[in-house]
Amino acid sequence: MSDLTIHAAWVLVATFTLAFVYELYRATAKAGVSRHDSLRVFAQQGLGWRLSG
Repeated sequence: MSDLTIHAAWVLVATFTLAFVYELYRATAKAGVSRHDSLRVFAQQGLGWRLSG
C-alpha cells in the first residue's frame, strides 16, 4: 500500500472516532437540550447508519 493510502485510512479512522465521540457526548452530557440529544435517539439513529455500512 502506498503512503497516501495509509494516510487516507488513518484520516478516515480519526474522523469516524471524532464523530462517534461527539455524538456520544451529545447523547450524554447534553441530553435534553434538543429532542435529538438522547441515548435512545443515538442508539436508534446514530448507531444504525454507522453499523449498517
